[in-house]
Amino acid sequence: MPGDKIFLSPVNHSTANKLMKSQKSLFLFVIITALILGVISYFGFRALTQESTLNEYQTQQLAKSHVAQTQSFILQQLNQKQVRLDAMLTYLSLDKNALNTLISQDSDIDGIFVLQNNKLVFPDVSQPLSLKDQKLAELIMPVSHDPALLMAKQHKSEDKTPDSGWLVLQDNHYPALIYWRKTDNDTVGVKLSYVKFLADVISALDTDFAPDGIKIADNGQLLYQLLPEPIGDNQTSSYSQNLPFPLHGWQIDYYTAPTNGQ
Repeated sequence: MPGDKIFLSPVNHSTANKLMKSQKSLFLFVIITALILGVISYFGFRALTQESTLNEYQTQQLAKSHVAQTQSFILQQLNQKQVRLDAMLTYLSLDKNALNTLISQDSDIDGIFVLQNNKLVFPDVSQPLSLKDQKLAELIMPVSHDPALLMAKQHKSEDKTPDSGWLVLQDNHYPALIYWRKTDNDTVGVKLSYVKFLADVISALDTDFAPDGIKIADNGQLLYQLLPEPIGDNQTSSYSQNLPFPLHGWQIDYYTAPTNGQ
């Protein structure tokens, strides 16, 4: 009826308050649960990220260690050749017959040249030469015109000019590794047999880093590889390094084996 007043039942009012409190509690519970899950997810993600970063670091360090080990071995082999050639050149007779005999009997030697006052006297280009000697004479001719080429890559000091060292020239598609020594007006150089040096390195090289693999190339030309695991066309090396002079054309590529799921 008009004018009549409507009163809320005390029971209904109490139920409404309880319902509102319940909804607030549920809302707070959801928010707190979401925050807790967010924090757990954040720290879980950080832990996974840190673990992944640590694994990548350890993988990289292992690759560097194995590459350094391989490089050290190769340089050690070259150093042994250098010590032998240096001792040989110290007491080498420059007699033509003696030089030819040494070349024919020593498998490490691919040729010898002698410069006297920057003039090539052996091989003697005024005499008929074998094809091999003719190629060596042509290869070394720029040095007789510019002796400074011998010093281009040598370690120099203020008080001493190097009297021995390595010279690297290009002989067709292969590097010509030449060890030379200068005494007074004579410069004697030995062309190291690249094929023999490479064979000696490969025969004694220990790169069993399974399941990882390794490749060695000289200016892009493959010299050696040991790849226990198949490597896809798009897989790049996990670490690469060039050797120092005179093997600066050599590059070592290290391939880390894919882990499960990759």
